[in-house]
Amino acid sequence: FIVTHSIRLRGAWETTHDAGRMTRRRNFGRPRALDPGERLWLVCAFVPGPGEVLLNGEALAVVPAAGPFAADVTDRLLARNVVAFV
Repeated sequence: FIVTHSIRLRGAWETTHDAGRMTRRRNFGRPRALDPGERLWLVCAFVPGPGEVLLNGEALAVVPAAGPFAADVTDRLLARNVVAFV
């Protein structure tokens, strides 16, 4: 039995442009009350196009096309985190 925990990121994404590449970035904190059996998923209803997903500067996944995206990030979380779509 796995319990999932979700948080919602409020507000706008930080968007930067560098050498023809656009990066969208958000900061978020690790939930304080995760029980040992709980998992935290990064879920995006819609990613605007193909690209790479980074968590804390490390590759998490490659998104092949626009559409939904989800990944279990529980084991990669720090107290403060940055998710980026490049």
